[in-house]
Amino acid sequence: MHPAHLVETAIDESSNYGDTARLVAESSETEYTFAPQGFAANCAFLANHWSDNFFHWMSECLPRVAYLEAMNFGGMYIIPKKIRFIVESMVAMGVSQARMAVYQPDTIAKNLVVFEKTPFTALQHHSDAFFYVRAKMRAASHGSYGGKRIYCHREHTRRVLNLEAVCEVCAQYGFTFLDFEKLTFFEQVAAVANAEILVGPHGAGMLHAWFMP
Repeated sequence: MHPAHLVETAIDESSNYGDTARLVAESSETEYTFAPQGFAANCAFLANHWSDNFFHWMSECLPRVAYLEAMNFGGMYIIPKKIRFIVESMVAMGVSQARMAVYQPDTIAKNLVVFEKTPFTALQHHSDAFFYVRAKMRAASHGSYGGKRIYCHREHTRRVLNLEAVCEVCAQYGFTFLDFEKLTFFEQVAAVANAEILVGPHGAGMLHAWFMP
């Protein structure tokens, strides 16, 4: 089994997802030829099967970064991809892009930091990290992109069949319609930073309630 995939599955195992057993089985049935492509002295692994998803990145990976930065880690962070919200949120945490490395299967790590999962459903046990991330995101976001009442629209990942009717009702109650998919991450945070009510379809967009007053 490829050493890097062993790390991946170990991280997923700590996440307690129902399909972890399937992922482990699939990886163990595949033979790999190890061909080192890079070397990292001290790094923290944030590139499991779920970390390129907005919800899982924000609620599970950033709290780990909060703990590491509080301990003056100073090493590299292995991230899944250089997706805009990943890079911008890391910068907001005080991590420069020079300390971010995109995951490569054949990278050798001399010292690898691995955390237990910090799931959003258990953040009451990590309230210090929760409020640390919240403060960092709010501090890095400036400007005004909405009013006190926000409707979070997501065209491609969450479709509302009667959207026009929903918008008409929301307009009657003073809601500002915002397409979050067209805003940068910082603009999204700024949009809800002073909001009193956030409305939208079920999904990761509702995670922005984290950054409300």
